[in-house]
Formats: sequence, C-alpha cells, structure tokens
Amino acid sequence: MELIFHVVWVCFLVVLAEAQSSREGPCFEFPGDSFIHFTPNVFDNNNDIHYTLHFRTTHENGILLYARGQDGDDEALYTRNGKLRYHLFNTSPTGIEGYFGAFLEGDETVNIGQWVKVQVYRSWKHIEPPQRRVKRKTGFEVEIEGVVYKHFDYLERRDISLLPTIYIGGYRESLSSTVHNFTGQIKNIYEEKNAYLFENPSLNYMSKVSLACLDSVEPS
Repeated sequence: MELIFHVVWVCFLVVLAEAQSSREGPCFEFPGDSFIHFTPNVFDNNNDIHYTLHFRTTHENGILLYARGQDGDDEALYTRNGKLRYHLFNTSPTGIEGYFGAFLEGDETVNIGQWVKVQVYRSWKHIEPPQRRVKRKTGFEVEIEGVVYKHFDYLERRDISLLPTIYIGGYRESLSSTVHNFTGQIKNIYEEKNAYLFENPSLNYMSKVSLACLDSVEPS
C-alpha cells in the first residue's frame, strides 16, 4: 500500500510539473510609475491561495503583487534592498483578539537582471508524503538560476478576507516610504485555486504598462 501511495504521488508531481510549465501568460513591462490590476468575474481571494509568477529587474525596491480587504486584511509580495519579502496582515474576526499575520523575507539577491520564479503560498494545504500529514504553509519559494530557496511557516491562520482585485506592479497610493512601484518585467502570473491566468488587466494606470516585454531590463 505504501508503494502504491508513493507511485501515485510521483505521478501526481510529474503531471503537476507539466501543467505548471504550460501556464504561460503575457509579459508586462513596468516603468516604475504605474501598475495594473485585475478584477476577475469569479475569484475567491479568501483564506488559501497559491500564486506563481516570474519577474526580472535590476532595481532594489518594488511592489510585485498586492491585495487588500474591507476589514483591514492585506497582502503584499515585494522587493526591498534587492531581497524578496512577503507580508500578510490578518485581523481577527472581531478585531479585538489581535491578528494572525506573517512576514517572511529571503536572503537571496533577486535584482540580478535575470528571470526569477516565485511561488506564493497563503494557508495552502501541504501534504508531507512520509507521514501523510496535512499542514498549511504560508510564505514563498524563489527559484534563481535553477536553485530553489524556500521561506515558509506552518502556523494556523483563519478568516483571511481579501477583495478579488489583484494589483500587479504597484498600488494607487504609496504603501511605504522605501518600496515603490515596480520597474522591470513580470510574466506568467497564475493562481492555482481559481485556475486563473492573469492576461487582460481591468486597469492599466495611465496606460503606461506595456503588454509586451523588451529583451532586456532597464539598468538601475
């Protein structure tokens, strides 16, 4: 029985890898003073989520992905000082008991002018094959030149409520005095739970984001 489980698990991983490799979306070029956002007709952005995207930049600071809720919850993937950061603010249901947030940061330099792949997990179900234990991971893994670096925690988080408007490359107001809108390229943006490929933005702020990428990125 154990052997059958492992065979099925390996087959699942192979199929999953092939499916993920085919999820190629458009490439967006960001000038550093604009952003795009998507408002899918049907998109559940509450609780668990799993994003995948590729980005390329030589700039140290910039917002890659941002979403927020009506009751104070918000989520951001961004670079600061050339390192990747993930922020989640999750208020309690009544707002009295505090919050169940997350802040994870990578040590790897990502503003290298080459494509970097990131997978973002929020309370995402994770099954460990040997013990078959189900846990929920939050954080990100980043692939740089074929090497994968993982930054997760497995704390329990509930009642995460975010609006289904996903901002890419920035936001309509400043989120930080040091982290600004993104300069560079972002492509192949996909969300696993909703099986949604981000292709047609609902808003391209001041029409400054190009829907095609240059062969190189602007030097910082």
